[in-house]
Amino acid sequence: MEDTNSTSMPLQAGQLWRELSQEIRKPFDMQAKLLKADYDKKMTLFKAQGGVVTRKRPSGEDSKDSKPRRPTGGGYGCFLAAKRPEIAKTLPEGSKITDVSKAAGEMWRGLTASEKKPYEEEFLKRLAEYQEAKEAYDAAKQGTIDLLELAMPSKKAIKAGA
Repeated sequence: MEDTNSTSMPLQAGQLWRELSQEIRKPFDMQAKLLKADYDKKMTLFKAQGGVVTRKRPSGEDSKDSKPRRPTGGGYGCFLAAKRPEIAKTLPEGSKITDVSKAAGEMWRGLTASEKKPYEEEFLKRLAEYQEAKEAYDAAKQGTIDLLELAMPSKKAIKAGA
């Protein structure tokens, strides 16, 4: 396979698959049948429990974007968010984002523990808010089934079918 661009690779893989003998393809076909049967069983159970199958990704409040995001960066992240505009003004015009981060890192390392404390407390506050929002999100989502999760069998199921 010489040409490996994104459009030709699937075509080449399909060509290779068609060239395989039935004997070589048999284990893969068996695994696919087992996985399909498992999926069908789970889908039937899902529908019996009142589930509705939709093909579109949810939008609005049900979308992935509504999932709470864990705060990152610790105290330094809060420090950087607060001081970024101030640091950017001290650097020459046209400086890169990485230059701002480097300067902020130097400033952060120069702070004493008492000077860092407000930023670390702010991070802990954001983390507590995140945990509350995550618990509420998980409680609201409990009892629903993600179709992608349903379609992907567990490793245990794959081993049992092999």
